[in-house]
Amino acid sequence: MHISAFMLDYRGVDTSNPISAHGVVSNDIDSLTVSSPTLSGVGSGDAVLIGYHARGVPVGIFTLTPPSGWTERAQQTTNSPNNPDIGASIVEKVGGTDSPSETASILITSVTTSLALRGVTVNPTGSLTVKKVAPAGSTVKFGFTVTCSGDPSSPYTFDITGSGSHPISGIPAGTSCTVAEASPGANYNAATYSPGATAVVPANDSVTVTVTNTLKTGDLQITKVAPAGSTQTYDFNVECTSPDTSPVGPYTASVNGSASTTIKGIPAGSSCTVSETDPGSTYNPPGYSPSATVTIKADDTTTVTVTNSLKPGSLTINKVAPAQGQGDTFRFAVGCGSHSYTLTVTGSGSATQSGIPAGSVCTITESAPAGYATPSYSPSNHVTVGAGQAVAVTVTNRLLPIGISIAKSVSPTSGTPGTALTYTYVVKNSGKV
Repeated sequence: MHISAFMLDYRGVDTSNPISAHGVVSNDIDSLTVSSPTLSGVGSGDAVLIGYHARGVPVGIFTLTPPSGWTERAQQTTNSPNNPDIGASIVEKVGGTDSPSETASILITSVTTSLALRGVTVNPTGSLTVKKVAPAGSTVKFGFTVTCSGDPSSPYTFDITGSGSHPISGIPAGTSCTVAEASPGANYNAATYSPGATAVVPANDSVTVTVTNTLKTGDLQITKVAPAGSTQTYDFNVECTSPDTSPVGPYTASVNGSASTTIKGIPAGSSCTVSETDPGSTYNPPGYSPSATVTIKADDTTTVTVTNSLKPGSLTINKVAPAQGQGDTFRFAVGCGSHSYTLTVTGSGSATQSGIPAGSVCTITESAPAGYATPSYSPSNHVTVGAGQAVAVTVTNRLLPIGISIAKSVSPTSGTPGTALTYTYVVKNSGKV
């Protein structure tokens, strides 16, 4: 605390605009009680000094009991009863109201001369409040440094979590203070200061500097890869969380077929998860690249590619063979676009080929053993296999008709009338009996 001035008047007359003064007091008794003055114009940050002087007191220590709330700062030893500078005491009180009234009594021993009082005020102080305006829901800790010229307590460092305030008191009035925020990270725009980063601290009052931070934003692009030729509508939900603000989103988006859509203005640093609404039972689960969850970059576009494929189908060949052919083996070549398969059935039986790409047009060709007529196909030997669909084709075979040939020969091949001839017949069956 710095005292700007102090004065004692031992003549009983205050000539320098005292706050209050008492005139000459003469008393030969051993003690005297004098009420302290009422001081006006004293602020809460002021310090008041009051000096007491008595001449003619006995040799020894000058005894003074300060009023309640006051502290004795100096005391002079009495060496000679005739010395005009003996018997001095100085008391001090810090703070008070605008017009404090101290009514406690002051005990002075053997006062035989005048008493003078004067109050002196120190340099006043003020305060500065830093008010932080952060993004909604922020729990981030923001760091600050306040530098005040000529203030021995400067600099002041502190943190404010989210939106809040921090007061600094006891700064000398008239001091110029500059508020600086530590960078909260690359996801934030530069801080703004209102009314400015530098403020002058007023006497017995407070000044406020408001520091506002806003987040940068980024975009999220959803690219849909649908089955070839698809015009179906695909719907998406996007859930985001951010360490810097809340809530974020949620967002929704839709595309038709293979296409892209962009969600703009998402707070930078947000972690966003893309999920596709189930497009139907014929689809496999979607694939997400690079991942379903991504981090939004400041002033940039982050892309998530969502790929859908249809579930494959299957083809079953049901073979109908004649009773005589139940031991025969029937082979089938199945061509489905760029995919080829081979199936084998013994007698009347079935064979199934799974994993056929959805939408494939398949052609079935039978290789039957000898003796069989051209097979029939139901519904056709050209079929389309849809997504998740099980297609069945019935192939029926019949045996070729029984072919009997008779070859006749005679021996001898020549002779005269009356010669005995022998006729031979060879019967052959070219069918299956």
